[in-house]
Amino acid sequence: MLTQLCIDNFALAQSLELDFSGGMTAITGETGAGKSLTLEALATITGGRADVNMIRNGSEQAELHARFDLSDSPQARQWLQQQAIGGDDECLLRRIISRSGRTKAYINGKPVSVKQLKELGEQLLDIHSQNQHYSLLKRDTQRELLDNFAAQQPLLLQLQGAYQQLQEAQQQLQLRHDNAGEQSAREQLLRYQSAELNQLALEEDELEALESEQSQLANAEETLTACYHSQQLCDSGDNSLLNQLHQASSSLLAVTGEDEQLGEAIELLSNAQILVSEASSAIASHIERQPLDPARLQWVEERLSLIYQTARKHRIQPQQLPALALELNAELELLDSDDNQLEQLEQQIATLQKSYDKLATKISRQRRSAGKKLQQLANQQLAALSMEHCKINFAFTPCDRGPAGKEIVELLVSTNPGQEPQLISKVASGGELSRISLAISVVSSHQQAAGTRIFDEVDVGIGGGVAEIVGRLLRELGQHSQVLCITHLPQVASQAHQHLQASKSTDGDGAKTAIHNLADTQRVDEIARMLGGIVITPQSRAHAQEMLRLEQA
Repeated sequence: MLTQLCIDNFALAQSLELDFSGGMTAITGETGAGKSLTLEALATITGGRADVNMIRNGSEQAELHARFDLSDSPQARQWLQQQAIGGDDECLLRRIISRSGRTKAYINGKPVSVKQLKELGEQLLDIHSQNQHYSLLKRDTQRELLDNFAAQQPLLLQLQGAYQQLQEAQQQLQLRHDNAGEQSAREQLLRYQSAELNQLALEEDELEALESEQSQLANAEETLTACYHSQQLCDSGDNSLLNQLHQASSSLLAVTGEDEQLGEAIELLSNAQILVSEASSAIASHIERQPLDPARLQWVEERLSLIYQTARKHRIQPQQLPALALELNAELELLDSDDNQLEQLEQQIATLQKSYDKLATKISRQRRSAGKKLQQLANQQLAALSMEHCKINFAFTPCDRGPAGKEIVELLVSTNPGQEPQLISKVASGGELSRISLAISVVSSHQQAAGTRIFDEVDVGIGGGVAEIVGRLLRELGQHSQVLCITHLPQVASQAHQHLQASKSTDGDGAKTAIHNLADTQRVDEIARMLGGIVITPQSRAHAQEMLRLEQA
Protein backbone atom coordinates (compact mmCIF):
# COMPACT_ATOMS: atom_id res chain seq x y z
CA MET A 1 0.00 0.00 0.00
CA LEU A 2 1.24 3.49 -0.88
CA THR A 3 1.70 5.56 2.27
CA GLN A 4 3.64 8.61 1.08
CA LEU A 5 4.58 10.35 -2.16
CA CYS A 6 7.06 13.23 -2.38
CA ILE A 7 7.40 15.17 -5.64
CA ASP A 8 10.07 17.83 -6.26
CA ASN A 9 10.32 19.90 -9.46
CA PHE A 10 8.25 17.45 -11.47
CA ALA A 11 5.90 18.92 -14.10
CA LEU A 12 3.97 21.75 -12.39
CA ALA A 13 4.81 20.52 -8.89
CA GLN A 14 7.55 22.42 -7.09
CA SER A 15 7.45 20.52 -3.81
CA LEU A 16 4.64 18.19 -2.75
CA GLU A 17 4.41 15.76 0.13
CA LEU A 18 1.30 13.57 0.09
CA ASP A 19 0.22 11.05 2.71
CA PHE A 20 -2.17 8.25 1.75
CA SER A 21 -4.40 6.00 3.79
CA GLY A 22 -6.10 2.72 2.97
CA GLY A 23 -9.47 2.37 1.30
CA MET A 24 -10.54 4.62 -1.56
CA THR A 25 -8.89 7.98 -2.21
CA ALA A 26 -10.44 10.41 -4.68
CA ILE A 27 -8.29 13.00 -6.46
CA THR A 28 -10.29 15.86 -7.98
CA GLY A 29 -9.72 19.35 -9.33
CA GLU A 30 -10.33 21.66 -12.26
CA THR A 31 -9.25 20.57 -15.71
CA GLY A 32 -5.51 21.22 -16.05
CA ALA A 33 -5.00 21.62 -12.31
CA GLY A 34 -2.77 18.55 -12.12
CA LYS A 35 -5.06 15.72 -11.04
CA SER A 36 -3.06 13.19 -13.07
CA LEU A 37 0.24 14.45 -11.66
CA THR A 38 0.10 11.76 -8.98
CA LEU A 39 -0.39 9.04 -11.58
CA GLU A 40 2.45 10.35 -13.74
CA ALA A 41 4.80 10.54 -10.77
CA LEU A 42 3.95 7.01 -9.60
CA ALA A 43 4.29 5.61 -13.12
CA THR A 44 7.73 7.25 -13.43
CA ILE A 45 9.03 6.17 -10.04
CA THR A 46 8.02 2.56 -10.72
CA GLY A 47 10.08 2.25 -13.91
CA GLY A 48 8.06 4.23 -16.44
CA ARG A 49 9.62 6.39 -19.14
CA ALA A 50 11.49 9.35 -17.66
CA ASP A 51 10.95 12.37 -19.90
CA VAL A 52 13.21 15.39 -19.33
CA ASN A 53 10.27 17.55 -20.40
CA MET A 54 8.64 16.60 -17.08
CA ILE A 55 11.36 18.53 -15.18
CA ARG A 56 9.93 21.79 -13.88
CA ASN A 57 11.02 24.91 -15.77
CA GLY A 58 14.08 26.50 -14.18
CA SER A 59 15.16 23.27 -12.44
CA GLU A 60 18.07 21.02 -13.32
CA GLN A 61 16.51 17.83 -12.03
CA ALA A 62 13.29 16.30 -10.74
CA GLU A 63 13.21 13.98 -7.75
CA LEU A 64 10.49 11.52 -6.73
CA HIS A 65 10.07 9.46 -3.54
CA ALA A 66 7.40 6.86 -2.82
CA ARG A 67 7.00 4.91 0.41
CA PHE A 68 5.07 1.62 0.47
CA ASP A 69 3.83 -0.59 3.28
CA LEU A 70 4.58 -4.19 2.27
CA SER A 71 2.85 -5.96 5.14
CA ASP A 72 0.20 -7.25 2.69
CA SER A 73 2.61 -7.74 -0.23
CA PRO A 74 4.47 -11.05 0.30
CA GLN A 75 5.53 -11.25 -3.36
CA ALA A 76 7.17 -7.82 -3.17
CA ARG A 77 9.01 -8.77 0.04
CA GLN A 78 10.19 -11.99 -1.59
CA TRP A 79 11.42 -10.04 -4.64
CA LEU A 80 13.42 -7.71 -2.39
CA GLN A 81 15.03 -10.70 -0.68
CA GLN A 82 15.93 -12.28 -4.02
CA GLN A 83 17.55 -9.03 -5.12
CA ALA A 84 19.45 -8.76 -1.82
CA ILE A 85 17.83 -5.39 -1.11
CA GLY A 86 17.22 -4.62 2.55
CA GLY A 87 13.84 -3.80 4.05
CA ASP A 88 11.06 -5.62 5.85
CA ASP A 89 7.51 -4.27 5.81
CA GLU A 90 8.46 -0.89 4.38
CA CYS A 91 9.96 0.01 1.01
CA LEU A 92 11.22 3.38 -0.23
CA LEU A 93 11.56 4.07 -3.97
CA ARG A 94 13.51 7.04 -5.28
CA ARG A 95 14.17 8.31 -8.79
CA ILE A 96 16.13 11.33 -10.00
CA ILE A 97 15.74 12.72 -13.53
CA SER A 98 18.44 15.10 -14.84
CA ARG A 99 18.35 17.55 -17.72
CA SER A 100 21.11 15.55 -19.36
CA GLY A 101 18.65 12.70 -19.80
CA ARG A 102 20.31 10.47 -17.23
CA THR A 103 18.30 9.01 -14.39
CA LYS A 104 19.20 7.44 -11.07
CA ALA A 105 17.06 4.88 -9.30
CA TYR A 106 17.14 3.58 -5.73
CA ILE A 107 15.25 1.02 -3.67
CA ASN A 108 15.73 1.36 0.08
CA GLY A 109 18.77 3.52 -0.60
CA LYS A 110 20.47 0.96 -2.87
CA PRO A 111 21.17 1.95 -6.50
CA VAL A 112 19.17 -0.22 -8.92
CA SER A 113 18.35 -0.38 -12.62
CA VAL A 114 15.15 0.97 -14.15
CA LYS A 115 14.28 -2.62 -15.02
CA GLN A 116 14.38 -3.53 -11.33
CA LEU A 117 12.18 -0.55 -10.50
CA LYS A 118 9.67 -1.73 -13.07
CA GLU A 119 9.69 -5.33 -11.81
CA LEU A 120 8.95 -4.20 -8.27
CA GLY A 121 6.49 -1.54 -9.44
CA GLU A 122 4.39 -4.14 -11.23
CA GLN A 123 3.89 -5.87 -7.87
CA LEU A 124 3.03 -2.64 -6.03
CA LEU A 125 0.79 -0.77 -8.48
CA ASP A 126 -2.05 -1.68 -10.81
CA ILE A 127 -2.89 1.28 -13.05
CA HIS A 128 -6.17 1.52 -14.97
CA SER A 129 -6.24 4.52 -17.30
CA GLN A 130 -8.48 5.85 -20.05
CA ASN A 131 -6.18 4.34 -22.63
CA GLN A 132 -7.01 0.91 -21.29
CA HIS A 133 -10.56 1.35 -22.59
CA TYR A 134 -9.18 1.32 -26.10
CA SER A 135 -6.50 -1.27 -25.46
CA LEU A 136 -9.43 -3.56 -24.58
CA LEU A 137 -10.16 -3.61 -28.32
CA LYS A 138 -6.91 -5.49 -28.96
CA ARG A 139 -6.84 -9.29 -29.00
CA ASP A 140 -3.63 -9.47 -27.01
CA THR A 141 -5.10 -7.30 -24.24
CA GLN A 142 -8.23 -9.45 -24.12
CA ARG A 143 -6.18 -12.63 -23.80
CA GLU A 144 -3.86 -11.12 -21.18
CA LEU A 145 -6.85 -9.90 -19.19
CA LEU A 146 -8.31 -13.40 -19.10
CA ASP A 147 -4.95 -15.00 -18.27
CA ASN A 148 -4.38 -12.55 -15.41
CA PHE A 149 -7.86 -13.32 -14.07
CA ALA A 150 -7.01 -17.05 -14.23
CA ALA A 151 -3.60 -16.43 -12.57
CA GLN A 152 -1.82 -18.33 -15.34
CA GLN A 153 1.44 -16.39 -15.39
CA PRO A 154 3.63 -19.32 -14.17
CA LEU A 155 2.10 -21.67 -16.75
CA LEU A 156 2.45 -19.08 -19.49
CA LEU A 157 6.15 -18.62 -18.67
CA GLN A 158 6.62 -22.37 -19.02
CA LEU A 159 4.70 -22.34 -22.30
CA GLN A 160 6.80 -19.47 -23.67
CA GLY A 161 9.98 -21.35 -22.74
CA ALA A 162 8.71 -24.53 -24.41
CA TYR A 163 7.70 -22.55 -27.51
CA GLN A 164 11.12 -20.89 -27.75
CA GLN A 165 12.89 -24.26 -27.47
CA LEU A 166 10.56 -25.71 -30.11
CA GLN A 167 11.19 -22.77 -32.44
CA GLU A 168 14.95 -23.09 -32.11
CA ALA A 169 14.85 -26.84 -32.77
CA GLN A 170 12.57 -26.38 -35.80
CA GLN A 171 14.84 -23.67 -37.18
CA GLN A 172 17.83 -26.00 -36.86
CA LEU A 173 15.90 -28.75 -38.63
CA GLN A 174 14.80 -26.38 -41.40
CA LEU A 175 18.37 -25.18 -41.83
CA ARG A 176 19.52 -28.76 -42.21
CA HIS A 177 16.82 -29.43 -44.78
CA ASP A 178 17.70 -26.23 -46.65
CA ASN A 179 21.32 -27.34 -46.81
CA ALA A 180 20.47 -30.96 -47.57
CA GLY A 181 21.18 -30.70 -51.33
CA GLU A 182 24.51 -28.97 -50.83
CA GLN A 183 25.43 -31.37 -48.03
CA SER A 184 24.52 -34.39 -50.18
CA ALA A 185 26.76 -33.18 -53.01
CA ARG A 186 29.57 -32.54 -50.55
CA GLU A 187 29.10 -36.02 -49.06
CA GLN A 188 29.26 -37.68 -52.49
CA LEU A 189 32.48 -35.83 -53.32
CA LEU A 190 33.97 -36.74 -49.96
CA ARG A 191 33.11 -40.40 -50.36
CA TYR A 192 34.72 -40.49 -53.84
CA GLN A 193 37.87 -38.70 -52.67
CA SER A 194 38.09 -40.73 -49.49
CA ALA A 195 37.69 -44.00 -51.40
CA GLU A 196 40.42 -42.92 -53.81
CA LEU A 197 42.82 -42.04 -51.01
CA ASN A 198 41.94 -45.14 -49.00
CA GLN A 199 42.60 -47.25 -52.08
CA LEU A 200 45.93 -45.50 -52.60
CA ALA A 201 46.68 -46.26 -48.92
CA LEU A 202 49.87 -44.21 -48.87
CA GLU A 203 51.69 -44.77 -45.61
CA GLU A 204 53.52 -42.07 -43.68
CA ASP A 205 57.13 -42.78 -44.84
CA GLU A 206 56.31 -44.79 -47.95
CA LEU A 207 57.02 -42.02 -50.46
CA GLU A 208 60.64 -41.56 -49.39
CA ALA A 209 61.21 -45.32 -49.43
CA LEU A 210 59.71 -45.63 -52.95
CA GLU A 211 61.76 -42.76 -54.29
CA SER A 212 64.91 -44.31 -52.85
CA GLU A 213 64.03 -47.74 -54.26
CA GLN A 214 63.21 -46.27 -57.66
CA SER A 215 66.55 -44.52 -57.78
CA GLN A 216 68.29 -47.76 -56.82
CA LEU A 217 66.41 -49.90 -59.35
CA ALA A 218 66.82 -47.40 -62.15
CA ASN A 219 70.63 -47.28 -61.64
CA ALA A 220 71.10 -51.04 -60.93
CA GLU A 221 72.62 -51.99 -64.34
CA GLU A 222 75.09 -49.12 -64.34
CA THR A 223 76.03 -49.93 -60.73
CA LEU A 224 76.64 -53.62 -61.55
CA THR A 225 78.87 -52.72 -64.50
CA ALA A 226 80.99 -50.48 -62.33
CA CYS A 227 81.18 -53.17 -59.62
CA TYR A 228 82.29 -55.89 -62.04
CA HIS A 229 84.97 -53.61 -63.52
CA SER A 230 86.19 -52.60 -60.09
CA GLN A 231 86.30 -56.19 -58.86
CA GLN A 232 88.23 -57.25 -61.96
CA LEU A 233 90.80 -54.53 -61.33
CA CYS A 234 91.17 -55.72 -57.75
CA ASP A 235 91.79 -59.46 -58.15
CA SER A 236 91.39 -60.72 -61.74
CA GLY A 237 94.32 -61.33 -64.11
CA ASP A 238 98.03 -60.74 -64.01
CA ASN A 239 97.55 -56.97 -63.91
CA SER A 240 95.16 -56.96 -60.94
CA LEU A 241 95.98 -54.88 -57.92
CA LEU A 242 96.39 -57.95 -55.71
CA ASN A 243 98.84 -59.59 -58.16
CA GLN A 244 100.89 -56.44 -58.56
CA LEU A 245 101.00 -55.88 -54.79
CA HIS A 246 102.09 -59.52 -54.35
CA GLN A 247 104.87 -59.07 -56.89
CA ALA A 248 106.05 -55.86 -55.24
CA SER A 249 106.08 -57.50 -51.85
CA SER A 250 107.98 -60.58 -53.16
CA SER A 251 110.64 -58.39 -54.78
CA LEU A 252 111.30 -56.60 -51.51
CA LEU A 253 111.36 -59.82 -49.51
CA ALA A 254 114.12 -61.13 -51.78
CA VAL A 255 116.47 -58.35 -50.72
CA THR A 256 115.53 -57.83 -47.09
CA GLY A 257 118.71 -59.52 -45.94
CA GLU A 258 120.79 -56.86 -47.65
CA ASP A 259 118.58 -53.88 -46.43
CA GLU A 260 116.64 -54.36 -43.20
CA GLN A 261 115.04 -50.87 -43.50
CA LEU A 262 112.65 -52.24 -46.23
CA GLY A 263 110.65 -54.16 -43.58
CA GLU A 264 108.28 -51.21 -43.04
CA ALA A 265 107.53 -51.01 -46.81
CA ILE A 266 106.92 -54.77 -46.95
CA GLU A 267 104.44 -54.45 -44.02
CA LEU A 268 102.59 -51.62 -45.74
CA LEU A 269 102.34 -53.64 -48.97
CA SER A 270 101.01 -56.60 -47.01
CA ASN A 271 98.33 -54.37 -45.39
CA ALA A 272 97.44 -53.00 -48.83
CA GLN A 273 96.86 -56.54 -50.10
CA ILE A 274 94.52 -57.19 -47.17
CA LEU A 275 92.59 -53.99 -47.85
CA VAL A 276 92.24 -54.67 -51.59
CA SER A 277 91.10 -58.21 -50.83
CA GLU A 278 88.48 -56.94 -48.40
CA ALA A 279 87.32 -54.33 -50.92
CA SER A 280 86.96 -57.04 -53.54
CA SER A 281 84.88 -59.12 -51.15
CA ALA A 282 82.67 -56.12 -50.36
CA ILE A 283 82.15 -55.45 -54.06
CA ALA A 284 81.23 -59.10 -54.63
CA SER A 285 78.77 -58.99 -51.75
CA HIS A 286 77.19 -55.85 -53.19
CA ILE A 287 76.94 -57.49 -56.61
CA GLU A 288 75.05 -60.36 -55.04
CA ARG A 289 72.63 -57.98 -53.27
CA GLN A 290 72.22 -55.54 -56.11
CA PRO A 291 68.62 -55.93 -57.50
CA LEU A 292 68.16 -56.11 -61.18
CA ASP A 293 64.30 -56.38 -61.37
CA PRO A 294 62.67 -54.55 -64.33
CA ALA A 295 59.17 -55.65 -63.19
CA ARG A 296 59.71 -54.21 -59.70
CA LEU A 297 61.09 -51.04 -61.22
CA GLN A 298 57.98 -50.68 -63.38
CA TRP A 299 55.68 -51.21 -60.38
CA VAL A 300 57.55 -48.67 -58.27
CA GLU A 301 57.46 -46.08 -61.05
CA GLU A 302 53.74 -46.65 -61.61
CA ARG A 303 53.09 -46.36 -57.88
CA LEU A 304 55.03 -43.10 -57.69
CA SER A 305 53.23 -41.77 -60.76
CA LEU A 306 49.84 -42.50 -59.13
CA ILE A 307 50.93 -40.76 -55.93
CA TYR A 308 52.14 -37.65 -57.80
CA GLN A 309 48.98 -37.57 -59.94
CA THR A 310 46.70 -37.81 -56.87
CA ALA A 311 48.62 -35.03 -55.11
CA ARG A 312 48.26 -32.75 -58.15
CA LYS A 313 44.52 -33.47 -58.26
CA HIS A 314 44.15 -32.27 -54.67
CA ARG A 315 46.66 -29.46 -55.18
CA ILE A 316 48.90 -30.52 -52.30
CA GLN A 317 52.36 -31.96 -51.84
CA PRO A 318 52.60 -35.80 -52.11
CA GLN A 319 53.76 -35.95 -48.47
CA GLN A 320 50.42 -34.41 -47.39
CA LEU A 321 48.23 -37.19 -48.85
CA PRO A 322 48.08 -39.35 -45.67
CA ALA A 323 46.97 -36.33 -43.58
CA LEU A 324 44.34 -35.46 -46.21
CA ALA A 325 42.98 -39.00 -46.09
CA LEU A 326 42.57 -38.75 -42.31
CA GLU A 327 40.89 -35.35 -42.68
CA LEU A 328 38.37 -36.56 -45.27
CA ASN A 329 37.55 -39.66 -43.25
CA ALA A 330 36.97 -37.51 -40.17
CA GLU A 331 34.62 -35.20 -42.10
CA LEU A 332 32.70 -38.21 -43.38
CA GLU A 333 32.34 -39.51 -39.84
CA LEU A 334 31.02 -36.09 -38.84
CA LEU A 335 28.47 -36.20 -41.64
CA ASP A 336 27.38 -39.66 -40.53
CA SER A 337 27.14 -38.27 -37.01
CA ASP A 338 25.03 -35.39 -38.37
CA ASP A 339 22.62 -37.92 -39.81
CA ASN A 340 22.27 -39.42 -36.35
CA GLN A 341 21.89 -35.95 -34.86
CA LEU A 342 19.21 -35.17 -37.43
CA GLU A 343 17.24 -38.17 -36.24
CA GLN A 344 17.78 -37.10 -32.64
CA LEU A 345 16.67 -33.57 -33.53
CA GLU A 346 13.46 -34.87 -35.05
CA GLN A 347 12.83 -36.92 -31.91
CA GLN A 348 13.56 -33.84 -29.77
CA ILE A 349 11.05 -31.79 -31.76
CA ALA A 350 8.40 -34.47 -31.28
CA THR A 351 9.07 -34.44 -27.53
CA LEU A 352 8.95 -30.64 -27.36
CA GLN A 353 5.69 -30.59 -29.30
CA LYS A 354 4.13 -33.02 -26.84
CA SER A 355 5.35 -30.95 -23.89
CA TYR A 356 4.08 -27.74 -25.49
CA ASP A 357 0.71 -29.24 -26.41
CA LYS A 358 0.24 -30.54 -22.87
CA LEU A 359 0.86 -27.06 -21.41
CA ALA A 360 -1.27 -25.37 -24.08
CA THR A 361 -4.16 -27.75 -23.40
CA LYS A 362 -3.98 -27.06 -19.68
CA ILE A 363 -3.87 -23.30 -20.25
CA SER A 364 -6.79 -23.49 -22.69
CA ARG A 365 -8.86 -25.50 -20.22
CA GLN A 366 -8.21 -22.97 -17.45
CA ARG A 367 -8.92 -20.08 -19.81
CA ARG A 368 -12.33 -21.45 -20.69
CA SER A 369 -13.17 -22.07 -17.05
CA ALA A 370 -11.98 -18.59 -16.04
CA GLY A 371 -13.76 -17.07 -19.04
CA LYS A 372 -17.12 -18.41 -17.86
CA LYS A 373 -16.56 -17.06 -14.37
CA LEU A 374 -15.24 -13.69 -15.55
CA GLN A 375 -18.07 -13.08 -18.02
CA GLN A 376 -20.65 -14.06 -15.40
CA LEU A 377 -19.24 -11.65 -12.80
CA ALA A 378 -18.67 -8.88 -15.35
CA ASN A 379 -22.23 -9.24 -16.67
CA GLN A 380 -23.54 -8.83 -13.13
CA GLN A 381 -21.54 -5.62 -12.76
CA LEU A 382 -22.77 -4.39 -16.14
CA ALA A 383 -26.36 -4.91 -15.00
CA ALA A 384 -25.57 -2.77 -11.94
CA LEU A 385 -24.16 -0.14 -14.31
CA SER A 386 -27.54 0.07 -16.14
CA MET A 387 -26.35 -2.20 -18.94
CA GLU A 388 -28.48 -5.20 -18.05
CA HIS A 389 -28.93 -6.07 -21.72
CA CYS A 390 -25.17 -5.98 -22.37
CA LYS A 391 -23.54 -9.39 -22.23
CA ILE A 392 -19.91 -10.27 -22.78
CA ASN A 393 -18.36 -13.65 -23.44
CA PHE A 394 -15.07 -15.02 -24.65
CA ALA A 395 -14.61 -16.89 -27.94
CA PHE A 396 -11.76 -19.32 -28.54
CA THR A 397 -10.54 -20.06 -32.07
CA PRO A 398 -7.89 -22.75 -32.65
CA CYS A 399 -4.66 -21.60 -34.30
CA ASP A 400 -1.11 -22.78 -34.84
CA ARG A 401 1.29 -23.05 -31.94
CA GLY A 402 2.37 -19.68 -30.62
CA PRO A 403 3.97 -18.17 -27.51
CA ALA A 404 0.55 -17.71 -25.90
CA GLY A 405 -1.00 -21.06 -26.84
CA LYS A 406 -2.92 -22.72 -29.63
CA GLU A 407 -5.96 -20.47 -29.67
CA ILE A 408 -7.06 -16.91 -30.39
CA VAL A 409 -8.98 -15.33 -27.52
CA GLU A 410 -11.55 -12.69 -28.45
CA LEU A 411 -13.96 -10.68 -26.34
CA LEU A 412 -17.47 -10.66 -27.81
CA VAL A 413 -20.28 -8.33 -26.82
CA SER A 414 -24.02 -8.27 -27.29
CA THR A 415 -25.57 -4.91 -26.30
CA ASN A 416 -29.23 -5.72 -27.05
CA PRO A 417 -31.51 -8.69 -26.36
CA GLY A 418 -31.49 -11.26 -29.14
CA GLN A 419 -28.39 -9.76 -30.75
CA GLU A 420 -25.65 -12.17 -31.76
CA PRO A 421 -22.38 -11.52 -29.89
CA GLN A 422 -19.88 -9.64 -32.03
CA LEU A 423 -16.37 -8.34 -31.64
CA ILE A 424 -16.28 -5.59 -29.03
CA SER A 425 -14.56 -3.27 -31.52
CA LYS A 426 -17.61 -3.46 -33.82
CA VAL A 427 -20.37 -3.05 -31.26
CA ALA A 428 -19.48 -1.01 -28.18
CA SER A 429 -19.74 2.79 -28.15
CA GLY A 430 -17.29 4.94 -26.17
CA GLY A 431 -19.53 5.08 -23.10
CA GLU A 432 -20.32 1.39 -23.28
CA LEU A 433 -16.66 0.58 -23.71
CA SER A 434 -15.70 2.55 -20.60
CA ARG A 435 -18.32 0.77 -18.49
CA ILE A 436 -17.37 -2.66 -19.84
CA SER A 437 -13.72 -1.89 -19.08
CA LEU A 438 -14.59 -0.71 -15.57
CA ALA A 439 -16.74 -3.78 -14.88
CA ILE A 440 -13.97 -6.12 -15.99
CA SER A 441 -11.35 -4.12 -14.05
CA VAL A 442 -13.37 -4.27 -10.86
CA VAL A 443 -14.07 -7.99 -11.24
CA SER A 444 -10.45 -8.75 -12.14
CA SER A 445 -9.15 -6.70 -9.23
CA HIS A 446 -11.09 -8.86 -6.78
CA GLN A 447 -9.11 -11.88 -8.00
CA GLN A 448 -5.72 -10.24 -7.56
CA ALA A 449 -3.55 -9.75 -4.50
CA ALA A 450 -4.03 -6.65 -2.39
CA GLY A 451 -2.00 -3.61 -3.42
CA THR A 452 -2.51 -0.11 -4.78
CA ARG A 453 -4.90 0.31 -7.71
CA ILE A 454 -5.10 3.57 -9.60
CA PHE A 455 -8.14 4.45 -11.73
CA ASP A 456 -7.52 7.46 -13.95
CA GLU A 457 -10.91 8.81 -15.07
CA VAL A 458 -12.19 5.35 -15.94
CA ASP A 459 -15.64 6.85 -15.31
CA VAL A 460 -15.43 8.99 -18.47
CA GLY A 461 -18.69 8.92 -20.43
CA ILE A 462 -20.69 7.96 -17.32
CA GLY A 463 -23.09 10.12 -15.32
CA GLY A 464 -26.18 10.19 -13.12
CA GLY A 465 -27.15 7.10 -11.19
CA VAL A 466 -24.63 5.00 -13.08
CA ALA A 467 -21.83 7.22 -11.78
CA GLU A 468 -23.06 6.63 -8.25
CA ILE A 469 -22.88 2.88 -8.80
CA VAL A 470 -19.38 3.26 -10.20
CA GLY A 471 -18.39 5.08 -7.04
CA ARG A 472 -19.85 2.32 -4.91
CA LEU A 473 -17.95 -0.29 -6.89
CA LEU A 474 -14.69 1.57 -6.35
CA ARG A 475 -15.46 2.05 -2.65
CA GLU A 476 -16.22 -1.67 -2.34
CA LEU A 477 -12.94 -2.42 -4.08
CA GLY A 478 -11.24 -0.19 -1.51
CA GLN A 479 -12.32 -2.64 1.17
CA HIS A 480 -9.93 -5.21 -0.37
CA SER A 481 -7.08 -2.98 -1.52
CA GLN A 482 -5.98 0.63 -1.68
CA VAL A 483 -7.74 2.54 -4.49
CA LEU A 484 -6.67 5.91 -5.93
CA CYS A 485 -9.31 7.34 -8.22
CA ILE A 486 -8.77 10.42 -10.39
CA THR A 487 -12.29 11.59 -11.21
CA HIS A 488 -14.40 14.54 -12.30
CA LEU A 489 -17.69 13.05 -11.03
CA PRO A 490 -19.08 14.12 -7.62
CA GLN A 491 -21.00 10.83 -7.41
CA VAL A 492 -17.67 8.99 -7.45
CA ALA A 493 -15.65 11.42 -5.32
CA SER A 494 -18.29 11.40 -2.56
CA GLN A 495 -17.75 7.67 -2.06
CA ALA A 496 -14.06 8.05 -1.15
CA HIS A 497 -12.59 7.49 2.30
CA GLN A 498 -9.95 10.15 1.59
CA HIS A 499 -10.27 13.16 -0.71
CA LEU A 500 -7.35 15.02 -2.31
CA GLN A 501 -7.83 18.22 -4.34
CA ALA A 502 -5.45 19.44 -7.04
CA SER A 503 -5.27 23.17 -7.72
CA LYS A 504 -3.09 25.37 -9.89
CA SER A 505 -1.85 28.85 -9.15
CA THR A 506 0.46 31.28 -10.93
CA ASP A 507 3.02 33.75 -9.64
CA GLY A 508 6.18 35.39 -10.86
CA ASP A 509 7.87 31.98 -11.18
CA GLY A 510 5.10 30.52 -13.38
CA ALA A 511 2.33 27.98 -12.81
CA LYS A 512 2.39 25.71 -9.79
CA THR A 513 0.29 22.69 -8.79
CA ALA A 514 -0.71 21.99 -5.21
CA ILE A 515 -2.53 18.93 -3.86
CA HIS A 516 -4.26 19.10 -0.48
CA ASN A 517 -5.91 16.54 1.73
CA LEU A 518 -9.41 17.94 2.27
CA ALA A 519 -11.06 18.17 5.67
CA ASP A 520 -14.81 17.56 5.93
CA THR A 521 -15.80 21.22 5.34
CA GLN A 522 -13.38 21.59 2.43
CA ARG A 523 -14.68 18.39 0.98
CA VAL A 524 -18.24 19.72 0.98
CA ASP A 525 -17.06 22.77 -0.96
CA GLU A 526 -15.22 20.61 -3.53
CA ILE A 527 -18.21 18.31 -4.07
CA ALA A 528 -20.41 21.41 -4.39
CA ARG A 529 -18.00 22.84 -7.00
CA MET A 530 -18.14 19.58 -8.93
CA LEU A 531 -21.93 19.67 -8.80
CA GLY A 532 -22.55 23.32 -9.65
CA GLY A 533 -19.43 24.90 -11.07
CA ILE A 534 -17.19 27.72 -9.89
CA VAL A 535 -19.92 29.57 -7.98
CA ILE A 536 -20.94 27.53 -4.96
CA THR A 537 -24.56 28.17 -3.99
CA PRO A 538 -26.31 27.19 -0.77
CA GLN A 539 -28.29 24.68 -2.81
CA SER A 540 -25.19 23.02 -4.26
CA ARG A 541 -23.55 22.99 -0.82
CA ALA A 542 -26.65 21.37 0.72
CA HIS A 543 -26.72 18.86 -2.10
CA ALA A 544 -23.04 18.06 -1.51
CA GLN A 545 -23.61 17.64 2.23
CA GLU A 546 -26.53 15.30 1.59
CA MET A 547 -24.54 13.30 -0.98
CA LEU A 548 -21.62 12.88 1.41
CA ARG A 549 -23.90 11.93 4.29
CA LEU A 550 -25.71 9.28 2.26
CA GLU A 551 -22.65 7.86 0.55
CA GLN A 552 -20.50 7.74 3.65
CA ALA A 553 -23.34 6.06 5.53
